[in-house]
Amino acid sequence: MLLTLDIKEMAAPILSKNKQENFAVLQSCNDVELPKVLGKKMDSFVLEIEGTNLHLNKLSSLETKELLDDTKIVIKQFYKFYDILGKANYFSDVILEQKMSYLLKTLYKFESILHKITYKDKNIEKTPEKILTGIAKVNLRTLSKTKH
Repeated sequence: MLLTLDIKEMAAPILSKNKQENFAVLQSCNDVELPKVLGKKMDSFVLEIEGTNLHLNKLSSLETKELLDDTKIVIKQFYKFYDILGKANYFSDVILEQKMSYLLKTLYKFESILHKITYKDKNIEKTPEKILTGIAKVNLRTLSKTKH
């Protein structure tokens, strides 16, 4: 397994468009083997993601921003793939569903690390006192209405 920091390349064995388009054909051809093969690919992808977490701090903010954008795209693609698996009734295999859930959890952890690195050097602007006072007044009115 080659370590790469290209999330799209890492997800390609599972999410390639060719496989999604031909998913119905694969489903009818090899109903028993497909969950096993898919499960192994998911395991490999999770290991790659977890392995790259240690190397993210070495990237610049610009590199992590690009990787963060790609990761958001991959997460959307995995949700589409999740729907495809659900419609094809592959989640009757509990192990495959657990692997998919863990894969999504791992992707979100990866995304949060990238987000933290990308925006750690950004200046935080203090909210003006006028806005804070306005919010406090609205909250006070709301609370006084709910007590009566």
